[in-house]
Amino acid sequence: MKRLRNNSSGFTLMEVVVATSLTAVVMSVLFMGLRIGANAVRRGEQKLTDRSRSVAGMEILEHQVSSAVPRMLSEVRDRVSVQFVDFRGSSTEARFVTATSWQADHTRPHYMATYRAVNRQEGGQQLVISETALTDAASMSAALVDDSRIRFSNDPASGTQEIAEPADRIDFYYLQPALLDKPAQWVSEWVPEKQKELPHGLRLQWTRNGHMETATFLLPQYRDPEQR
Repeated sequence: MKRLRNNSSGFTLMEVVVATSLTAVVMSVLFMGLRIGANAVRRGEQKLTDRSRSVAGMEILEHQVSSAVPRMLSEVRDRVSVQFVDFRGSSTEARFVTATSWQADHTRPHYMATYRAVNRQEGGQQLVISETALTDAASMSAALVDDSRIRFSNDPASGTQEIAEPADRIDFYYLQPALLDKPAQWVSEWVPEKQKELPHGLRLQWTRNGHMETATFLLPQYRDPEQR
């Protein structure tokens, strides 16, 4: 009597365990690669968004600064009439009258634009724009010297806008035109009562990780035909 031979083949338990382990490893590697790729794409998109935001912000600044209104204002202080130019600047803030609203508001002829380096809770500083609508020379004078009229908050209704990316430090500089005894130079302060005109340029300097980036904007020097 012939003995039947079993020719059926199969996998041993060890082979199944090894195959399952290899499959898990391959799937983990593929998943990790997909996750790294997705993170890279997300970071790239964020960089593009930040870059677009920065470029748009610079366009806003350039348009608003180029629409600055050179004008001498007057105010009675201690019974004395004082004249001053409608531009105030320090190392952390610039404030001036402009004919352009960054909010595309056309309800007023002029606006008081305030650019300020605001300290962030996370550290560093953020450039923020605040805008106040003006109606006449009196409102111009008041908005130029009265800080209570300038509001900085995250509420869009407050009329503020963050510009460009945060930095470790943000500095403002103003181009002083050449005088008889001094060449043209960049200064860190523009006192309205000591000047008869706008600075010829506004420079913003961002310092990030020891590297500096600057943006320079030119201001108009014509006189407002409505100037008194």
